[in-house]
Amino acid sequence: AKIQELSQHVPKGCLPRSLTIHIRGELTRK
Repeated sequence: AKIQELSQHVPKGCLPRSLTIHIRGELTRK
């Protein structure tokens, strides 16, 4: 839910690499 909220506030393609890596980590955990 938190990731979806962040994606709504930040335009696609403007996300920091650190956040992108964090999201990838969460997806790989699942």
